[in-house]
Amino acid sequence: MPPIEVLAQSKKLLKEKNLDKGFELFIDGGVRRGSDIIKAICLGASGVGLGRPFLYAMSGYGEQGVERAIKILKTEMLRDMKLLGVNSISELNEDMVDISSLQFKGLNSDDRLYNVNYSEMPKVAFSSPAK
Repeated sequence: MPPIEVLAQSKKLLKEKNLDKGFELFIDGGVRRGSDIIKAICLGASGVGLGRPFLYAMSGYGEQGVERAIKILKTEMLRDMKLLGVNSISELNEDMVDISSLQFKGLNSDDRLYNVNYSEMPKVAFSSPAK
């Protein structure tokens, strides 16, 4: 599942179980644009990890490339916040992102190796101790 879907589903499950207060969620992976950061924050992320954009910027253009990447992300985030009508990150909320098309598949992992190879131990019949 894409990390943004895991984030949305995790936040939903935490709310259902009343565990969302004081709980911080971080997302990493698949974040390429300022709008991705805004979406993640709207969906409840406390922080967003960014690696690849800066890695590419550094490898191609050095320090100036990283500075430019930061400027681009900041510009995108400010533009998207203006389009949403907010002035601060604290004003972002989940009502600003439409997740109705996400089909939550569940966070259960399927351990195929275990499921295919595991077989129950035979039941042992215990006898009564001799008197």
